[in-house]
Amino acid sequence: MIAVFAGTIAECVLLYLVWVALRTRHALNLGSSIISTFTWLARSALLIPVGIPVFLASSVWLPFPMPTALGLACFVPSMLLASRLNKYLQRQGTDRVRPAQAFADRIFVLSLASALFLGALSAFAFGLSVMHFGV
Repeated sequence: MIAVFAGTIAECVLLYLVWVALRTRHALNLGSSIISTFTWLARSALLIPVGIPVFLASSVWLPFPMPTALGLACFVPSMLLASRLNKYLQRQGTDRVRPAQAFADRIFVLSLASALFLGALSAFAFGLSVMHFGV
């Protein structure tokens, strides 16, 4: 019963992550010329919804820390790129970079929230396996 509930929550969060990633990609297409120069950040943001399915699929075959590391590998590039871009844009200090700062902030928060959710899901899965198998 608990595993079914956790699976449903994971599916809902996954759908939300896909929606936010597509919305961010759409904002990039409609954004200003400053945002369109940072397409590498938008491409790395498309990896964010992939992290949780990678974790769920690889947890069947791989031992415990590996699925978590593979899932986090999908979130870390966009988190680092968004952080660097935000620092760079803050040094510019003009109003022209505000849409790009909002874009970088959105991607950073999305990847951080996804990584935290993956950590919670990983701890929950590990707890269930310890309870079930007594490992």
